[in-house]
Amino acid sequence: MKTPVLLMHGVEDPYVPVGQYMQFYRALREMGKEVRLLLFPREGHGFREKEHRKREFEETVEWFKSHS
Repeated sequence: MKTPVLLMHGVEDPYVPVGQYMQFYRALREMGKEVRLLLFPREGHGFREKEHRKREFEETVEWFKSHS
């Protein structure tokens, strides 16, 4: 894998346990890959809180700006 990865995850996701994201994140780090993980409290599978949605958008834009 060569592509940098941005992970954003709701801590209370009922479909994808946060532990799976943590394992994926750690595995990528151990392989020396560029990866960033952001965890959002009180969020499930998709973000509902206005501030979290705003941050998700801002982080995504910044990620693409810095990796293009």
